[in-house]
Amino acid sequence: MASSSKERSIGLVQFLVIIAVVVGVFIAWDFGRRVLDGMRLAELDARADQELHTEQQTHANLQQLQSYVQTDAYAEQYAREKWHWQGANETEFIPIATPAPTATPTPKTIPPTPAPKSFWQDLLDKIYGPAP
Repeated sequence: MASSSKERSIGLVQFLVIIAVVVGVFIAWDFGRRVLDGMRLAELDARADQELHTEQQTHANLQQLQSYVQTDAYAEQYAREKWHWQGANETEFIPIATPAPTATPTPKTIPPTPAPKSFWQDLLDKIYGPAP
């Protein structure tokens, strides 16, 4: 009977060790997963900060452009460029046409002439057909 209780206690110890190992592996796996999730979140946060900075810069540029568009200087520049208006005592020169650049002709490539076949090669081609 003593051996029976000893066998049971060893089985209980083995069972408790297996449970402890399983719990330890689960805790380690969960910790690793949480570390990876934290790293992904930090990367997404950095990317969102970069996009926010880019959008803020674009917004500042657009506000600067909007304030410039509302000035008389922009209206004058637009009238000069688009409508070819000029101020008092100014003469504007507008070329009639800009010639298109001439295209350089591409040289024609002449395929190389095949080397003459020997008598025996010509004979074999006639008997078996040309080689691929």
